[in-house]
Amino acid sequence: MYTNPIESDLNRGTYHHLYLLYGDEPYLKRTYKHKLVRKLVRPDDQMNFSHYQGKDVDEKAIMDQADTLPFFADFRVILIEDSNFFKNKHDAFADYIKKGIPETTIFIFVESAVDKRNSCFKAIVKSEDCQPVLFETLKERDLMTWIGNRLKKAGKKMRRQAWEDFHTRTGESMDQMDTEFEKLLSYVGDRPEITVEDVDSICAGQAEAKVFDMISAISEKNADKVMSYYQGLLESKEDPLGILALIERQFRQLLLAKEMEAEHYDNAAISKTSGMYPYYVSKNLNLARRFQVRDIKSLLRDAADLEERAKTGRVNPRLAVEVLMMTYCR
Repeated sequence: MYTNPIESDLNRGTYHHLYLLYGDEPYLKRTYKHKLVRKLVRPDDQMNFSHYQGKDVDEKAIMDQADTLPFFADFRVILIEDSNFFKNKHDAFADYIKKGIPETTIFIFVESAVDKRNSCFKAIVKSEDCQPVLFETLKERDLMTWIGNRLKKAGKKMRRQAWEDFHTRTGESMDQMDTEFEKLLSYVGDRPEITVEDVDSICAGQAEAKVFDMISAISEKNADKVMSYYQGLLESKEDPLGILALIERQFRQLLLAKEMEAEHYDNAAISKTSGMYPYYVSKNLNLARRFQVRDIKSLLRDAADLEERAKTGRVNPRLAVEVLMMTYCR
């Protein structure tokens, strides 16, 4: 499972004097920010804890504050978020880091982006008192371990197929996984296992999963259900042309799976060629069997034509998707 230097510091009880939490995984940045604050600051201590937010943080003010001894506490903790100190020019603070942060002060910076050429970033990399920590999107095996530990703690289990369905619907976002996992725990109640059916029933999922459900409704010629799924996607602020692209992608996968099955390829080969999870090969094959090859090819041609017309302004993008869906719902 994913580990980082902050976890080691928390376990040992020895701390750096500046932490920089950055990267594209907000869940981990938020988690370790809270862990540090809970460990270093008493809940009722307002005198030794300061929190700043945004790009207007005053360099001199925070340096003056850092030089002030804590009041009946081991540390003065200064939390600063989205300041761009490690992206924009802040040479005075870079010099302050080089001089040495007081032993009684701990800075916690949480930033969306950094520039490794920035003087502050270079200063913390060279300082033994500072700890930059990059939080990147976790790989599937680490996400699986993370959810596995939460399942164990909750006294639940989830089979591989249910995990793959859950992962597909939530993507790589730990925030999305966290939200959907809590919903699943509430839904299953005292039952010991989270099933595929539970995931399909409860997890809102990403646009890809909703488009799959929409195509399934098209195969059933259920226009009301198709439009309901489409409206839900639009309400989730999905772009109509993005939805159209997902429809095309899904039908290309259906066509590939259908043609490979006709050539007697097994599911493992189809999975490797198409990039689909093994479990979703079966789901796609079941869906593909509801369509004729000629109909899928015809739909892909129509989708490409409507996409081109929408991009050149000859048809409204939202209407283009509706026309495509209703044509093949008939």
